[in-house]
Amino acid sequence: MSDTSNSRPEGQGYNSDVRSSSSPQVSSSLAALAGSGSSVPFQATPLSSRAPSSSRRPPQLMEKAQAEGALQSHLRNLLGEHNTLQEKHVASVRRTEAVKAELEGMQAERDSALLERDASQKKRDALEKERESPCTGRDEML
Repeated sequence: MSDTSNSRPEGQGYNSDVRSSSSPQVSSSLAALAGSGSSVPFQATPLSSRAPSSSRRPPQLMEKAQAEGALQSHLRNLLGEHNTLQEKHVASVRRTEAVKAELEGMQAERDSALLERDASQKKRDALEKERESPCTGRDEML
């Protein structure tokens, strides 16, 4: 013999009852099932009193989401530090290039001054040699 106390009229299964019923009716239907010797005790909670879906996540998913958030935050910080260091490096390279250009200019000025000094020294040496020589250009012509 089968128990027909839980049977429904045709076309109305448990799901259709839940979809079309309001919360109090569903609760009373479930309470009736629980009282009829159902092996799984169940207490219906109205939808309005349920916690938001984000707080009903399993602990592993919440931990994973927190870890991902922390990782993203850390990566943003690292990217910011990288950009700052890159900007400092570019500024340092530009300063180094400016100092090199200034040094090259100073070396060119020094080389020019040395060449000028050498040319002046040669002229002085030539004049001094001319003064020391006993013969002048006129004596040789005669």
